[in-house]
Amino acid sequence: MASILEGDSLDLQTADGDDAFASWPAPLVLPGDDLALDPYYPPQSLQQWQHEEHRNEVTSRKNVIYVAACPEPKPEVDFMRKWTQPQQQPLGDRQQSVKPPQAQDVIEYVAAFYHGLSVKLLPSRLSFTKWDDSDPEHGIEFEAPDYVGLRTATECVRIRARTSVDGLFHQLNLDDLLDAAIAILPSDAYALLLLVDHDIYENDDDDFACGRAYGGSRVAVVSSARYNPVLDDREDLQCLCVESIQTVRKEAKDKQIKPRPIRRFFVLDLLKRSPTYAGRRLCAQSHGPRRDSLINHDSV
Repeated sequence: MASILEGDSLDLQTADGDDAFASWPAPLVLPGDDLALDPYYPPQSLQQWQHEEHRNEVTSRKNVIYVAACPEPKPEVDFMRKWTQPQQQPLGDRQQSVKPPQAQDVIEYVAAFYHGLSVKLLPSRLSFTKWDDSDPEHGIEFEAPDYVGLRTATECVRIRARTSVDGLFHQLNLDDLLDAAIAILPSDAYALLLLVDHDIYENDDDDFACGRAYGGSRVAVVSSARYNPVLDDREDLQCLCVESIQTVRKEAKDKQIKPRPIRRFFVLDLLKRSPTYAGRRLCAQSHGPRRDSLINHDSV
């Protein structure tokens, strides 16, 4: 790795002048990923996306994008805070220092992307609580209930919970969260984005999901749990990036492309921008069952 970063040259330009890095690095595909299992799935072009029939129009009555901050666990379910961190690996300094994005960060990003639309924080604060008051207190001896409650301004919604298939997280059910988001959708909302720090799953056969949008219902739920950079170590991401660089070097050498040196900071930047474990799995989640006349999450 050091020799690649410090002194070696990679070929950046083909004989006909094309930039070899215009489409590199390619998506990092691992065995079992959706792209590995079905690499020839038909893509969706920008033109197809623009001509999508089921699209929500921005109107004078529905023109605000709301972002709901992550629900805060109440004292009786304080154990839920531990559910947001991977459990089956050492808690080193790096993991302790990683904090999920805050609602204001997401609001600023969404406002920049959807330029011209008003983006606001959802006024009513959401919180997690016990689902059934008749249950015994969930203390240290019982920190994995089958249900928790999501408290809104008007009601408490039951949210199913379970241990993830890989044992890393205690998860919340995505469909239940989406139902809650639909129930709290403001009347002037173009769309509502509900943020959660917890890992989520969609059905019993699902390992995990990173999010889902129901365009017809104008709601989306996004989880930050699988974007924790600590999970990159679990996939040995650095080794995969080095292998990818070495493959490009070999292909460039075989084609006898005119070389041009790559500076250290440029390669480091490529590594920083490489897709993470969660990012690859998010791609795998983009094709799935939809509700209403639902659109892909890109259409919300």
